[in-house]
Amino acid sequence: MDFFRNYAFRKVTRHAVHLAAALLLAVFGGVYSELRGQSGDPVIQIAEKLKPNTVAIKTVFEDGSEELGFGFLTGETTARLFLVTAAHVVYGHTFEQSPKEVFVQLYNERLWRSAFLVNQWKEHDLALLQILRPPNVKWESKCMDMSPSNYQRVRFIGTNNMEPAWVSPGSGEIFQLSDHQIQFTIGTIKPGTSGAPLIAEKGIIGLITDDQGSASTALKLSKIRDIMATGVPAGAFMLTSVTPVTSVTPVKDPPPVRPVQLFKKDNLAFELLSCKQNGAFIECEFNIVNNDRVDIELHMSGDGKSRIIAASNGYEYFANNLRMAERAHSNSVSKTLVAGSRVKAVVLFADVRETVRTIAKLEVSFWSYATSSFAMEFRNVSVN
Repeated sequence: MDFFRNYAFRKVTRHAVHLAAALLLAVFGGVYSELRGQSGDPVIQIAEKLKPNTVAIKTVFEDGSEELGFGFLTGETTARLFLVTAAHVVYGHTFEQSPKEVFVQLYNERLWRSAFLVNQWKEHDLALLQILRPPNVKWESKCMDMSPSNYQRVRFIGTNNMEPAWVSPGSGEIFQLSDHQIQFTIGTIKPGTSGAPLIAEKGIIGLITDDQGSASTALKLSKIRDIMATGVPAGAFMLTSVTPVTSVTPVKDPPPVRPVQLFKKDNLAFELLSCKQNGAFIECEFNIVNNDRVDIELHMSGDGKSRIIAASNGYEYFANNLRMAERAHSNSVSKTLVAGSRVKAVVLFADVRETVRTIAKLEVSFWSYATSSFAMEFRNVSVN
């Protein structure tokens, strides 16, 4: 009798072990299958690729309160980065608050950089900001998807708790489209995500303006492109479609810009190309030519040593950002000028509180072991 009882017990035990093993295989096999599927998910892949395009934004209002949000890069010049966000991130949800300071944090940075308002379109809940362009910043301009569709799967980048995080927590889908807006649902979206990019499998399709989760709203990227077709600085919108171009028309190189003034120091020549004002910024570009037979290590200094003087009232404005070729810094920058070579340099003057028609004196400080210290000077420079 004991033999039959032990046999039955062993048989039941074997069946239980086999059943448990089958259940574990099914569970972990499903998890593995899901993770493996996600790794090849095109929406996840494009979201990861576009994290460097995404920026965190913090606005401090005059009453001391703050608004958190996100934005994404749309263009650049040699000295500036342009980005868009929801206008209510800058002006509050009622659009009636006065921003005291606006800060931007780039991907993989801990530094909050000062941002400046370029333009706003409150009727579309859209604002354009700019920051001084840090050196070696990399982002993807070929990221524009102009054809969102109903039931399309979408994700977003960016969450704000105590600190901004460049994450893409979960996906959702579009349930309604209008001429300018995208209605979508993503259960993980929370307040603090306004201004973030809405992403589909080919790229960015919109800018999130309402982050309610169950029924959120984004402004179509095609509408943003149309809005920014006029009334913004050159280079503010450089996004292009990810759709392959079937035919390419050859484009001739533009003719070289002729210098408007020339300054020489020993075997160095400085060719002033232009000075342009955009809002509170004046940007002066010039070429530096090394006519020597040897290479020269040239240093350009800001730090209160480089300035412009307005012709109308004598006001002085000091350099905020310096660039020689690919190198840039707020205080000083150096570059080896190869013998016989030409490099482009840019000096940016910020916080200009007036419209400057003529610069009485443009002065930029340089030094090298070959020439010691000297100041490049141009006078009576027209500002475009």
